[in-house]
Formats: sequence, C-alpha cells, structure tokens
Amino acid sequence: MVGRVLGIRDRDMPGTVEEFWPYYRRVLAGELEANAVVRDLVATDRRLPPPVFGPPPLRLLVRLCWPLVLPRFLRLRRFLTIGLMPPDARAAIGLPWTDEQERRLRCFGRVVRTVVPLLPERMRYLPQAGEARRRARARGLLPQERAGRRSARPRAW
Repeated sequence: MVGRVLGIRDRDMPGTVEEFWPYYRRVLAGELEANAVVRDLVATDRRLPPPVFGPPPLRLLVRLCWPLVLPRFLRLRRFLTIGLMPPDARAAIGLPWTDEQERRLRCFGRVVRTVVPLLPERMRYLPQAGEARRRARARGLLPQERAGRRSARPRAW
C-alpha cells in the first residue's frame, strides 16, 4: 500500500512482507545510489527561496531573516535526512553518521515528542490531515479536542 502511495508500480514491489526483506537487501546491494535528489537533500550550500505563505507581515519578516535562517535550515535538513534513514541504507550510499550525531538525533526526538502534543491541532498536522480530522470529528468519529489540553490521540512513538 505504501508503495502505491509513493507511485511505485505493483510489478516493482514485493507481493508480501516475507518477500520484502530479500528485495530490500537486493536494492541496497546493487540499486541504491546517491543520486541528484540525495545530493540536493544533504547539500548545505544550496540557494532556496524563502517560503511564501502566511500573512504579509510574516512573509516580510521571513524574507528579511532568510539569509540568517537558510544555512541553519539546510544543516537541519541534512541532519534529519541522513539521521532518519535506515543505517544500512545510509551506509550503502556512503552518507556519514557518527555516534554523536545519533545521540543528538535521539535528543531531538525527545524534544519533538514532548513539544508536539502541546501544540494546537492546526500546527500538528498537515492541512489535508487537519481537514480529515475536522471531518471525522464532525461525524463523531474523533473526540472533540479541548483547548489548551493535550490531545486524546494515542501516541505512535
């Protein structure tokens, strides 16, 4: 199912979970490579335009701060891109990762697990997911969220 969401053709996917691991090992051994997409995601010297969403005063502030924010954003993107990859995939394409980086990633994960449940729902979900949750709540499929309280949703981590 996930493969279809990602646009992978059925004939290119293993048919069962049992068939997945040999397929995965085969891809790691001979097909996975550090292509242009990987190089872009881990580059820290790219020029990216500032985001163009939000109210005009916020857009102006972001545009003014972007030269200071961009290098930090690119380093964070590289860190998360490499760190969240399976270690064997990381090694297969030659991306460096140290024990210290692993400790920092785990610390970052603890901060995210603590902070995200405290955020308002509109900030915890992408717009499409937030809309789906509003529709489900309107149909009584989800409990109403109380202002200023943690969500009643189960934790997935």
